[in-house]
Amino acid sequence: VAVGAVAASLWGLEVGGMDLARACRRAEHNYAGVPCGLMDQAISVLAREGHAMMLDCRDESVKHVPMPPRDRARVLVVNTNVKHALGDGAYAARVESCRRAALAMGVVTLREADTSALHAAEHAMTQEEFRRARHVVTENDRTTRACAMLERGEIEGFGLLMKESHESLKADYEVSCDELDFVVELAAGVPGVFGARMTGGGFGGCAVILATADGCEGVASLLSEAYRVRFGRECTLLESGAGAGVRMWGGPG
Repeated sequence: VAVGAVAASLWGLEVGGMDLARACRRAEHNYAGVPCGLMDQAISVLAREGHAMMLDCRDESVKHVPMPPRDRARVLVVNTNVKHALGDGAYAARVESCRRAALAMGVVTLREADTSALHAAEHAMTQEEFRRARHVVTENDRTTRACAMLERGEIEGFGLLMKESHESLKADYEVSCDELDFVVELAAGVPGVFGARMTGGGFGGCAVILATADGCEGVASLLSEAYRVRFGRECTLLESGAGAGVRMWGGPG
């Protein structure tokens, strides 16, 4: 997205918003070989400072929702420092399983499906396809409920959905790993933590934790040593906020 925005600026091209996000998704598909969706590109372009963003890939509509103030909740990112390679075929295999599950249900994408349709078509798919699709269908439902909770300021309920999401990613979609599970499980036992889940494509990478300021400090004080003892290497912690998307600015002079 950053390179695309710079290129558009240099050549005087009117490319922005969702058009830029789509172009960057094509680069992922055709160059990196990862059949990803639009989420990472869309947030990198369209993010609004201080807000979460809900993207509905059915119609590519976007909704910005204010994040809780920092005196109520903060975001702690934990990098497991486990490198994930989404181009190794594991991610593509899950995309293909979801495509076959959607075909069995008679829908174009799993965004059109619900749990009733999923269970009605279970006989027409493998158990792996069923579990992959169950994650996606239930995650779509969790996402819409999480957005509504965030709008109402129901941080505790939002946190519970984060926990449910991680369990689904772990058990049904099978994209977590021991290190991510360790971080999420440790965080769950710390007072002041609302919820935690892996984030990104999985197979390593980061977990994200929503907690009070005291909860973030509690996780940080426990995790570094516990992670080193368990895995023999360091994890990296970073308190994060919701920033704006890509933008251009001039240098000195």
